[in-house]
Amino acid sequence: MESETENQHQTVGLAELGGEEGIGRWVERFYGAIARHPLLSPMFDDLEAAREKQRAFFIEFFGGPKEYTETYGKPFLRFKHRHFKIGPTERDAWMELVMAALGEEVSGYEILAEVAGRLETGPSIEKSIAPLRSYVAEPLRYGRLFLAGDAAHIVPPTGAKGLNLAASDIRYLSEALIAFYRDGDETGLMGYSDRALARVWKAERFSWWMTGLLHRFPETSAFDERIQQAELDYLFSSKAAMTSLAENYVGLPY
Repeated sequence: MESETENQHQTVGLAELGGEEGIGRWVERFYGAIARHPLLSPMFDDLEAAREKQRAFFIEFFGGPKEYTETYGKPFLRFKHRHFKIGPTERDAWMELVMAALGEEVSGYEILAEVAGRLETGPSIEKSIAPLRSYVAEPLRYGRLFLAGDAAHIVPPTGAKGLNLAASDIRYLSEALIAFYRDGDETGLMGYSDRALARVWKAERFSWWMTGLLHRFPETSAFDERIQQAELDYLFSSKAAMTSLAENYVGLPY
């Protein structure tokens, strides 16, 4: 995401690149070069579709109409290439072709230098792997000890349910404690574990489903990847699936 300060130093917009027509010519040359490139061409099974997506993305990226976002959603341009190794060699080859194609469309070092700077990815200053794990302590009550939040359960970050579950645990537990100390009623404390776990397991299921949908694992087979893609295609095309995703993502009622 570009900050306001960064934007103040960026002068190249759609007009400097020849408008939408100029972007179209740039992308046409770029993908013509990709089609002839031995390293990059195998990564594109449908150059025509990729060319159109790239054109719409560049138009929006350089300040034009939000055609890409409105048509395809948030940029996820590397997903189609996920089966291929993409390292410094592939990155440099892509940058060489895209900038060579732009150099035939516009002139001026300043324009080319700014575009190259905005397209390149800066150096990585930190890398780590977040463990994607699920855990549930059952039951959530051991005598006078009551477990809640991360002490009771862990979910992968994919479903964004950690804090949501902690809040529902505390809601249930606080209601039970208030009833006990105000009215002497132990019903809520006795039923706290079962009540909380009913919601916890639904959230665990959803978080693991989201993790399997959006991540690849070393043991993932070609069959598994096709199932994953089919699931994504169904999700994007079914109102019922989208409704279910939305219901679970914002958090089930409690």
